[in-house]
Amino acid sequence: MESLMWVFPIIFMFHEFEEIVFFVPWIKKNKKYLLDKYKWSKNYINRFEGISSESFSIGVFEEFIIVCIFTVVCIQFNLYNLFFSLVLVYFLHLLIHILQCIYIKKYVPGTLSGVISSVHNVYIFYEFYEHQLVNWKCIIPYTLILFIFMIINIHFCLNIGKKVYAVISGKILIK
Repeated sequence: MESLMWVFPIIFMFHEFEEIVFFVPWIKKNKKYLLDKYKWSKNYINRFEGISSESFSIGVFEEFIIVCIFTVVCIQFNLYNLFFSLVLVYFLHLLIHILQCIYIKKYVPGTLSGVISSVHNVYIFYEFYEHQLVNWKCIIPYTLILFIFMIINIHFCLNIGKKVYAVISGKILIK
């Protein structure tokens, strides 16, 4: 079981590398299309104004550290329900990429690695269930808390990314 858990940060980064490399250029290339076809997407698209791939990667690095810490703590203290919830929240993130791709009828960065990563996640779900490590009374609140944390953390990472981009691009001078 532990080996499945140790692989999770690697699977996480596999997906994140696709986002780091392709997401910012994809947003820039598809901004007009998205805004014209999906008027409601304006707030979402505007969140990525002032972000470069380099500054986006700083947020990913922060998320990777959190995933690694969670993984180590969950393994060390046998917190299987908490780990299952972490993987479930990540799986929901991957599912969003896949659904976005279907909805807008265009490839969205993170979809291919999301599909591939989902296989590992489903295998974790299966193994945890088979070994009776799943307690839904714990998993449901853990998942809700982690999902809220993920949303807050993404906003935090985007804000940090914007500040880093401003410094890198010379729009803000470091004092």
